[in-house]
Amino acid sequence: MPTLQLKPTYKVVKAYYAELKHLTQLSLFTEGAVSPMFAALLRQMYMST
Repeated sequence: MPTLQLKPTYKVVKAYYAELKHLTQLSLFTEGAVSPMFAALLRQMYMST
């Protein structure tokens, strides 16, 4: 299985952190709130390899 090379400059990573910031402003800190975004990040990174 290939390893993902995530860099903070990638567009999908920036979008992930922006969405995390938005959820923080809404006081949504649970795993259930964050896991769909993290899954989408992994999916997008996998598709780009």
